[in-house]
Amino acid sequence: MLCCTNIPGQAQTNTFPCFYTNKKIKIDGDLDDKAWKNIPWSSKFTDIRGDAFPKPIHTTRFKMCWNKKYLFVAAKIDDSHIWATMLENESPLFQEDAFEVFIDPERDGLDYFELEVNPLGTTWDLQMDKPYVNGGTPNSNWSIDGLKIGIQVNGTIDNQTDEDESWILEIAIPIATLFGGEQQCKKDLLHQIWSINFLRTDWDLNIVHQPYLDREEKEKAARFWVWKPHGIINMHVPNRWGKIQLLK
Repeated sequence: MLCCTNIPGQAQTNTFPCFYTNKKIKIDGDLDDKAWKNIPWSSKFTDIRGDAFPKPIHTTRFKMCWNKKYLFVAAKIDDSHIWATMLENESPLFQEDAFEVFIDPERDGLDYFELEVNPLGTTWDLQMDKPYVNGGTPNSNWSIDGLKIGIQVNGTIDNQTDEDESWILEIAIPIATLFGGEQQCKKDLLHQIWSINFLRTDWDLNIVHQPYLDREEKEKAARFWVWKPHGIINMHVPNRWGKIQLLK
C-alpha cells in the first residue's frame, strides 16, 4: 500500500495531477470525450539529456485521468513524417517512431512496467524487476491484460512524399495489472503518488533504405524526447522519473 496524503483536489508540489473521472471515455484516438475537456496537458517534452541539448523539432504532450478500473493516457505527437513498420506485438518498437510509458506505482524502482506503442497500434509491454544497471531482467511474458489502444493519424504512415501533422494516442491501462491482478478500489487509490515517465522515440525517415535504417544510420537519426529529462540516454532510471498524484 502506498502512503496517502490528504490533499483534496490539489497535487503535491513536484507532482502532475491525474484527476478522477466518472465520464465514459471511448478509446479511439479522438479526444473530444467530455472526460478530457478540462484535463490539463503536460509541459512539452524535451531532450532526454536535458535542456542543454537541442530542443525537440516537434511538440509532444500528454494528459491523464483515472477511474476505479483504468489509468487513461492521451498523447498528442506532432510529426511531419510519421512512420512505423512493425506489426507484430513484442517487437522492438523503440527502433522506429513510438510512444513509451514507464510506471512504478510503488516508487521503489522495483517491479516497474513499460509499454511501447507505435503509430500502427503495435505494442510491446514488459515488467522489470529492477533497472538493467542493477542486474535487472525484463519479463516480456508479462502483459497488460485488458489493455485498450486507440490511434488517430493526421497524415499518412510511412510515406515520405507528403507532410503529416500528428498522431493522437489514447490508452486505457487496467489498474489491476499494476498491482498483481488485485483490483484496487477508489478509496485505496485516491491521493497515491506514482513514479512515471514518458518517452517519444523519433527517427528520420530514410528513403534509400526504407523501411529500415542500418545501425550506423540509426545512431545518427534517433532522437529521444521525454517528459522529465534524465541527463543520460537511458529510460531505466526510475529515481529520475516524474511523479503523478491521483486526485478526485
